[in-house]
Amino acid sequence: DLPTTNVSEIAIPRLKLHFEGGLDLDLPVENYMFPDPSTGVLCLAMAASSETGISIFGNYQQQNLWGLYDLEKERLSFVPTQCDQL
Repeated sequence: DLPTTNVSEIAIPRLKLHFEGGLDLDLPVENYMFPDPSTGVLCLAMAASSETGISIFGNYQQQNLWGLYDLEKERLSFVPTQCDQL
């Protein structure tokens, strides 16, 4: 049996996303790295964007975050939450 990877036991650099307009989102490690228990490998949960230059902020990165959109002020913000406890 291969050992399972425990994310908390590995020194992983923090990932901060910089959005246009000054919003910075410091993602929890669980939102961009996931263990593959079958191989014991830790994987980055992101992919390259297409040739159009558009990047997608995926559902893996958005887990346990409320996305708040203020249309009047044209602002986007994120609030940490526990989606499984709503």
